[in-house]
Amino acid sequence: GPLGSENRSKTTSTWVLRLDGEDLRVVLEKDTMDVWCNGQKMETAGEFVDDGTETHFSVGNHDCYIKAVSSGKRKEGIIHTLIVDNREIPELTQ
Repeated sequence: GPLGSENRSKTTSTWVLRLDGEDLRVVLEKDTMDVWCNGQKMETAGEFVDDGTETHFSVGNHDCYIKAVSSGKRKEGIIHTLIVDNREIPELTQ
């Protein structure tokens, strides 16, 4: 896109995982909280929890959510974590 990749990494979080024998690439647009899976925009439901928010969506018959928690450090800002079937997926680092 028109944004440099450096800017893009600040506004999105990306996770790559294997589910049902398929490689999935999940991208969160942090400014809109839109979730994309392999380029397809997902239906999401936001939920407030004690320490932040959860954005829930499904992939096939798997329950997924992205948890957003304030790190308490201004430089790091908000930490986003992808949970699939109660398993934490490591974020892809550039």
